[in-house]
Amino acid sequence: MEQDWKSKDYLQGLRARALDRLQGEGSVPSSSLDGPALRHGSALLHELNVQRIELELQNEELREAYAQLQASTDALRRSEGRYRDLFELSPSGYVRLDETGRVVEVNRRMTTLLGLGRDQVNGRRFTDFVSAHSQDSYHLHYQALLHGSVPGPVHVQLRCADGVLRDAELSGARVDGDSRGVHLAVLDVTDQQRAESQRFESERQRRLMADALPLAVCYLGVDGRVRFSNAAFRRLFESPYSAVEGRAVHDALSEAVYGSLRDQIRSALRGESTRFEGDLELPLERKRNMSVLFAPDRDPRDKSVHGLYMLFDDRTELEAVRSGLRRAAAQAALAEERERRALAADLHDDTGQLLALASIKLAALQERVADDDVRAMVAELSELVGDARKSAMSLCFELTVPQHYGNDLPDTLEWVAETVAKRYGIRVDVERRGVVPRFDDATTVTLARALRELLINAAKHSGVRRASVTVRGDPSQVSVIVADAGIGFDPRVSTSGGIGLKLVIERIESLGGRVSIESSARQGTMASISVPAGKGGHA
Repeated sequence: MEQDWKSKDYLQGLRARALDRLQGEGSVPSSSLDGPALRHGSALLHELNVQRIELELQNEELREAYAQLQASTDALRRSEGRYRDLFELSPSGYVRLDETGRVVEVNRRMTTLLGLGRDQVNGRRFTDFVSAHSQDSYHLHYQALLHGSVPGPVHVQLRCADGVLRDAELSGARVDGDSRGVHLAVLDVTDQQRAESQRFESERQRRLMADALPLAVCYLGVDGRVRFSNAAFRRLFESPYSAVEGRAVHDALSEAVYGSLRDQIRSALRGESTRFEGDLELPLERKRNMSVLFAPDRDPRDKSVHGLYMLFDDRTELEAVRSGLRRAAAQAALAEERERRALAADLHDDTGQLLALASIKLAALQERVADDDVRAMVAELSELVGDARKSAMSLCFELTVPQHYGNDLPDTLEWVAETVAKRYGIRVDVERRGVVPRFDDATTVTLARALRELLINAAKHSGVRRASVTVRGDPSQVSVIVADAGIGFDPRVSTSGGIGLKLVIERIESLGGRVSIESSARQGTMASISVPAGKGGHA
């Protein structure tokens, strides 16, 4: 504790403590002494003892103060050492400049950054290390610091010993005390600037690649705002860059489009990949047929969802082409059906009748011939003509389907199953499920021919005498499933080489439908045909 050695209070307190100690020593002047001289001498001795003890007390205080001073000096030395360590080992460069801008002190990081020794830096103007185009920025920053202002950090380029320019960020403060000058903290941001430049270039390349895509692409954050969009997306929605990026998705897409895609967006933000296919009401009253893929952006480490990509594929023109192809296929199917019926009629009315007449004539000839060898030859010839007539009638059957177009599709398919069952002597169980949409004549003919082809294959090749047909319908499509428990076959071989099945698949696909065949040795066969409502016909 600091003392004022000359204050009255201190001196009074010191004397009181000295008297207390003297009394403790038992050195108290005697009042029983006779004579003025003895009493005066005793008082003088007492006063000397008091002053002696006062001096001792002051010496003790001085020793204690010295010990405290020594401890403070040691602590200050240690603190200075720690400060020096922090100063030298700091990841930032530190420089102290005088009022003329010359370097007074510099730390190790700064000399390493410049590639120079301390003796090559101290005493030089700091401007010697600043690049030409950064001189003005540095000068204004230094003058502001020197006059007591606290400006924000400034970016400069430092010229190092090897001639390389390094990006740095300077922050500073004025030196307090008698000497004028400034402290500068120098942060090397070269790597940061390089990384930022690389990130910017990567972002630029990403945008260039995205803008080159024919698909419209945008990226949504988990907050439902558009973080990225390509040129095709902005063209699709007739929106400039500023009206898309950073905006809420319902604003960027328009309320009508967002209403159609809301469920898929929410599912994708929960981590589910989804797809939308159908018509969208775009801005400016444009109706387009779109296929939209929703792909979640997952963190590979913890599988958390950061956002989602939306890819818009405008299939309006493609769907128009497909629709035209379906119409052409339907017209071709009807034309083919007419030709088949005409050919079947010719076979039945002409060839069939001629073969029947030939059989009658041969039978009559057989009765008139007496020679046994000739009779045998005529009988053999009559049998061949009969076989030819059966083949012609069978071909007539295979060329035609029933004219049940006014009835519903299940009735037509059930008639096909019954006629094949009778023709080939097998049992066909037919089951109906759901409500089957109505289709036009071309679709009905194609499905009937496909069913007949599959049932004839089952009758000829399955090795069993029983098959099942399931006709399943809903408002969106019809499915026809043909199954048997026969010997099975390899669908890859049969669908690529068998003309009948290949034609079935091509015809169904021309209607926008699909055919799948599952079969293996001794495991039976299941063929599934599905055609969407409204494809090639009407629901």
